[in-house]
Amino acid sequence: MSAGKLFDEVLQNLLNDSAIKTSTMFGMRCAKIAGKAFVGLHTGRLIAKIGPVRAQQFLNTKKGEPFDPGNLGNPMREWIMLAPPAIDLFPEEVVAYWISIAEEAKSYVKTVSGGNKAGRKSTPPPPSSSSTSAPLST
Repeated sequence: MSAGKLFDEVLQNLLNDSAIKTSTMFGMRCAKIAGKAFVGLHTGRLIAKIGPVRAQQFLNTKKGEPFDPGNLGNPMREWIMLAPPAIDLFPEEVVAYWISIAEEAKSYVKTVSGGNKAGRKSTPPPPSSSSTSAPLST
């Protein structure tokens, strides 16, 4: 079964949650929650936004690689690109594993987006021009 068909099954499972929408990111298919992408398919491999600590765990165990969509040496630090599935796995085993990673990514993105409907964190207003901050020493 092709990676695209495996990902179709992952998306079908994720779409049981009405908050999930399919979309595109960097020209690839992805799933979003609250306007934020959390999982996608890039060059036949699952990518997931699981946070910098968890992504580092995947890198340390060789279960994934940094996700650098432009191949410019600037990987997205919260994202991981999973290692290709072992050839001896059945497709349903790959789908189950991918779904577990997608659910983990969904939970992470829900947590960091704070449930904001627009999917954006609120930003504090800029400091006023009458700020009394101390000058930097040289």
